[in-house]
Amino acid sequence: MKLLKLMESKTHKTAKKIIKSAKVLFLENGFNGTSIRDIAKKANVQSSLIYHYFSNKTDLWKAVKESLINSETFSDIKDCIKEDTFEEFLKKLVKARFNIHTKNPDILKMLDWQRLEKNSSLSGIKNQQKFASFDQLEEKIKDFQNNGQLSKDFSAKYVLLFISSATLTPFIRSYELDKDILEESDFIKTTTTLLLKAFK
Repeated sequence: MKLLKLMESKTHKTAKKIIKSAKVLFLENGFNGTSIRDIAKKANVQSSLIYHYFSNKTDLWKAVKESLINSETFSDIKDCIKEDTFEEFLKKLVKARFNIHTKNPDILKMLDWQRLEKNSSLSGIKNQQKFASFDQLEEKIKDFQNNGQLSKDFSAKYVLLFISSATLTPFIRSYELDKDILEESDFIKTTTTLLLKAFK
């Protein structure tokens, strides 16, 4: 039993070391600019060992993103689905996304690389089931449309994309330039109000 625990601990440490090394290189060079060989060299392991833990570079990319996520913050997005009104759902979603971006700045850099490299396979994280998915949020928006709280004139998918864009755009610009618009209460109130007006 002790030997098994020791092996599991060693395995966990090795995987973490690989993820940590990959994170540094992905943030600096992006997905296409980083090779498995580069990661292996930085982690001081054989390339074959990386494939023991991760099926491919894309799998490792998603694992790195997951390592950057504050699970408590992301659980707030899952809580949005429990709301009965579109207004409360929207407020919680805007607040949750604000907190995600402020508490996980490296996630923004990873997303910037994703946009530049235009590779749809890079989206998502390794263990997506642990968090509320885009599909779950989209279904919730459809529920609000079906019960009359939200117009059916809009595609639920594009409503969610619009919300995502509105809560992400201020963070794409320089933090130094936009510190004045990144005050939490003002950001949440203004963004929520504008989105409510846009969809009703």
